[in-house]
Amino acid sequence: MQTIDRFTKQLCVIKSQNIVPRTFVLNYQARIDGKGLRSGEKDFTRLPNLYVLTVLDFDPFGEDQMVYTVHNICEEVPELKYEDGLRFYYFYTDGRKGGNEGLRTVLRYMKDSRAENAVDAATRELHGYVEKVKVRPEVRVSYMRLDEIIRYERKDAAEEAAKEATKATQIRSILDLLEDLGEVPPSALERFQAETDAEILKRWLKLAAKVGSIEEFIQKMGVNDR
Repeated sequence: MQTIDRFTKQLCVIKSQNIVPRTFVLNYQARIDGKGLRSGEKDFTRLPNLYVLTVLDFDPFGEDQMVYTVHNICEEVPELKYEDGLRFYYFYTDGRKGGNEGLRTVLRYMKDSRAENAVDAATRELHGYVEKVKVRPEVRVSYMRLDEIIRYERKDAAEEAAKEATKATQIRSILDLLEDLGEVPPSALERFQAETDAEILKRWLKLAAKVGSIEEFIQKMGVNDR
């Protein structure tokens, strides 16, 4: 059997710790294996050996290892070498067991890719590539440090929550004013909820404070009761 090795690199942002081992890993295995054989190929010895490397900022198995090497075994005969060409390596950036100092240095840099963490030849070379690539607009977000990604995600979530809170307050204020004039029709309620422009909601709030009837408000805001 001819031995062919294939490594793959795929950068992505993991938002859930519930990824191991099936859906995430098998998804990439299927993609890569699909490229390893031509359509109609019957000689499966041509399928490359596959090594999938996954770097995580959380411990996927809870054993505090820097690296977990996973492959298939025969349960009845554990010592039997079952060579199916598949190896999965999970690197935990904060792991304290196993590995070596060189791996620890690389993982520290991958978690926090600042120049001061490029302290040996391997990380300095890696940092050089990262600095060149991360300035490209199409990959800038993908090459953020993990702490930067978390910070920006939290900022985005906070901003979105603030927008939603402002919208809810504006709608409630509009309804408080209109309900003094009568029953607000469903079409207006739907329009309030669907509107995403804060300035329009602000204009409607001012309008609700000026009009003398629900009908006048609907006419001036452009909503017809159906």
